[in-house]
Amino acid sequence: MTKAWNIRRLLETQDYNKNTEDDDIAAIVGNTDLEFDIVKIPLERLVEYRDESLYKEIGIPQPFRPYNEEDMQALTESIYQHGVLNPIIVNPIQDERYQIVAGHNRVCAARKAGMSVIPAIVRQMDAQTAALIMIETNLRQRKYLLFSELAYAYRMRRDLLTCQGRRTDLADAGKTDTLSEIAAMEHVSRRKVSYLIRLSYLKKELLDLIDAKKMTVKVGVELSYLSEEHQAYVFENIIPYHKLKNLHAQQLKELELDGQACPETMQEVFLKEQKPPSSITIRGKVLAPYASVLQEKKQEELEELFLKFLGSYFSEKLG
Repeated sequence: MTKAWNIRRLLETQDYNKNTEDDDIAAIVGNTDLEFDIVKIPLERLVEYRDESLYKEIGIPQPFRPYNEEDMQALTESIYQHGVLNPIIVNPIQDERYQIVAGHNRVCAARKAGMSVIPAIVRQMDAQTAALIMIETNLRQRKYLLFSELAYAYRMRRDLLTCQGRRTDLADAGKTDTLSEIAAMEHVSRRKVSYLIRLSYLKKELLDLIDAKKMTVKVGVELSYLSEEHQAYVFENIIPYHKLKNLHAQQLKELELDGQACPETMQEVFLKEQKPPSSITIRGKVLAPYASVLQEKKQEELEELFLKFLGSYFSEKLG
């Protein structure tokens, strides 16, 4: 016997942000008072959700990462003991298969717990609605989200809402400003939404540094304006050798926008502000193997030898 649920009741059972207005959810999933039956679906008939544009761009099917090992283990143990308490949401597709719209981690944990079926709410929906529900449920349910997850989620939501006639700027008062709409739903500033979306244009290696708190969001925002080639150069040839400050990132962005960015000009951003040391001391123990040769050289010859070495070193480094 199936159990009749409605979307509003389903959302109330999840760990949602209680500050979220019901109308916000209704705007995404439609009429939340419509009744849906919970049915048990074989796990073998479930298909993972995948956003094709995101997958082609960065190789991930959706913005949100699977639970880490610890959280997945806890969820698996809970499902093993109590079953799946909250049904997943699926979209029926061809060949009696179902696309997972909400509940990817529950499905994974159910498999690990040895289950063969899972309770689900089945709802026929278009790709845009499925994407919005996937984004909204993850944003509401997850307690901790990485900057990268928020960046891709906000960008996807912006693009989906823009397709519905919203705007990303404030030029037309007759249309809804998409970024402000997202900000209102998330209870954050419009600027924060804008910054996070800019992060989605970073190469994965740089965005990973922000997730790991090894680079600030502001620096990441400035670097997001660089081409992929120049972002790669920053990651490989600047970050390992220099402390990347916000001012540096701003200057790199200006070089890019002016069409002047290249390895030489990008390196100059860091070299031009550095004053050469008035003297250099090298320990005697280090020079001991070369003592006999060095004693034969005059001061001017030693300086010339050292400068030749520096020239050779930086030529290879900038190469």
